[in-house]
Amino acid sequence: MPSVKSSDARSAERKQYLAKKSQSHLATLWRAATYGCLLRDCLNLTEAHTNYIECHWGVPAHLLVGLGYASAPSPTAKLVIEHEISKRFGSHLSGIPGLYRDADDTWRINIDAYSLLIPTRTAQGLISGVQFCPNIEEGRLYWLTSKDKFDGSASIAQPHISYIERARRSGIVMLTDHTLLADALANRFNVGALGLNRCKANLVLEILCELSIARAVIAFESPDAAHDYRYILKAIERSGIQVRAAE
Repeated sequence: MPSVKSSDARSAERKQYLAKKSQSHLATLWRAATYGCLLRDCLNLTEAHTNYIECHWGVPAHLLVGLGYASAPSPTAKLVIEHEISKRFGSHLSGIPGLYRDADDTWRINIDAYSLLIPTRTAQGLISGVQFCPNIEEGRLYWLTSKDKFDGSASIAQPHISYIERARRSGIVMLTDHTLLADALANRFNVGALGLNRCKANLVLEILCELSIARAVIAFESPDAAHDYRYILKAIERSGIQVRAAE
């Protein structure tokens, strides 16, 4: 006969669950604050990156700063920024992907100089991760990570929601491949857009449920994307959200 947990045991489990949830929430806030400080306060977007995004993706320059886009600095400027980040956040940098400590106990940022930096955001508008593009001609995106560094942390692929309030008000969101395309589609069609970024289905469902989305419109860039994301699309449909292709 299975044992029944006492009220004290259930209470202890509940407290443990709430403690972990609180720690996770604090970690989310520190990550968002750190990335926000880096992108907004410490870096600028170069003219070359601005022109690339405007010409290739149709997102106007005046929106890019608000979206959080930035350009990685030169190696020399990076040292100054690392000092500022270390002074401002200290031990709270532990566990943030892309940050690590060197032999002198100084926090460093694991990123290629002059890369284009693109943030992903949660349904609350918090920065959840940062992608970078070392070569805009190739256009390949990587996640900011420091998994092989001392006191570093591995990145987890994050979805990105663009134009959050539009999605919340309409109950409709466009589903697409990645962050940059989501921002471009949201600006072009004046709707909320969700970049999947090859993330896990549960992360996508969290955003869709948080925003009370009723309909998701597929707008993939790659013809193979519908097959690549078939499990996520099925999970969305099983949740009761209507999924259809763009007309």
